[in-house]
Amino acid sequence: TNLHLVFDIRDTFANRFTISYSELVEKHFWIKDFKEKGFYLEAETPFILHPGAIEFFQLIDSMPGVTFSFFETGAKKKIELFVEKFLCLALGEARYNQIKNDVKILAEEDMDDQNFELNAIHAEIYGLSSGGKKKNLTKLLKEKYSLSSTILIDDDFETCHYEQVKNFLKIPSAWEDHFRIFRYKSVPSLFKHSQEEFWCRANHIFYLTGVILSM
Repeated sequence: TNLHLVFDIRDTFANRFTISYSELVEKHFWIKDFKEKGFYLEAETPFILHPGAIEFFQLIDSMPGVTFSFFETGAKKKIELFVEKFLCLALGEARYNQIKNDVKILAEEDMDDQNFELNAIHAEIYGLSSGGKKKNLTKLLKEKYSLSSTILIDDDFETCHYEQVKNFLKIPSAWEDHFRIFRYKSVPSLFKHSQEEFWCRANHIFYLTGVILSM
């Protein structure tokens, strides 16, 4: 079965920072642990990778019939740089060079404008905020992949295209503060998240792995 996975990046499997590594460590001491474990890269600015992200991409790259693309808000050049650095880290430079022409990358400039009337309808149906620009998956389709075999994996329902709800797989957001749970037994509540939810969010890649393997 052919499966085309389209990934959001920020808060889905990586977090981007706008300060230097030394400033970052002063603010988030646990970043040192992530760097030592290889969950860190720099693509103009520092990024941390969510636990399991590297192994997850190694897994899907080894699965017959599975391909992947990226659709992230932000400037395309910066996203392309991150994807190159990440895939070289996860899959190795040789494998990256083999697949790079088949890995499509779209950015905020490729998103569709929102429709305020449809926003209200979607909010009423799904009980979720649905404002903002939309990621239209038809812009990523390749010759042998149909929309029915394409899935957008994103932490933000607001990016879901109105006609592509069935193609949307929402996973919990994981922000930098959630990863403090790996160093501290007790973490002050953030946005009313329980300690259990901290663990779930910090480990959400493993949930995603199980969902993809069950397809």
